[in-house]
Amino acid sequence: MVQLRAHIEYLGLYHLRSERTDRAVKIFLAVTSSGSIAAWVIWTEFQVLWAALIAISQFVNAIKAYLPYGRRLASWSEVESGL
Repeated sequence: MVQLRAHIEYLGLYHLRSERTDRAVKIFLAVTSSGSIAAWVIWTEFQVLWAALIAISQFVNAIKAYLPYGRRLASWSEVESGL
């Protein structure tokens, strides 16, 4: 019984960590894509920096489907609905 409780606690903490990571990726994408475009218009002398940030955010957006965090959250919601 103690081991089962430890596993449940571990999975709960693992779920929280996955949620935070997934949220951080989404916030990064939102801030960099919209903020870099706005900053590019205001500070034209740093065009290379803004272009790099936009490219990085587009790359992360492209590979986001292959990151494990979304699948973990989907799996966890299936487990919670079964409880």
